[in-house]
Amino acid sequence: MSWQTVSARGRQQPPVRLRAIDGHSPDAQQDDSEVSNMAGTIYLLLLVAAFIGIVIWVFGRKRKARFEAHARIPLDNDKGNDDRG
Repeated sequence: MSWQTVSARGRQQPPVRLRAIDGHSPDAQQDDSEVSNMAGTIYLLLLVAAFIGIVIWVFGRKRKARFEAHARIPLDNDKGNDDRG
């Protein structure tokens, strides 16, 4: 049997084109999903660009000495605390 509806008298009715609750056609829902997909893609590209920007900022030559100095802070603190124990 096909997907057509059957009336109370047994005659086949043509399929009814469904509409969304808000009155828009399914085509409008497809347009909404395309917009949603595009927004998701743009958001992903922005996040990737931000990640690349942060990586460039962290590994930039100007900040290398400062980050190395900050990395030595725990070791420098241990040198001054030799009376532990």
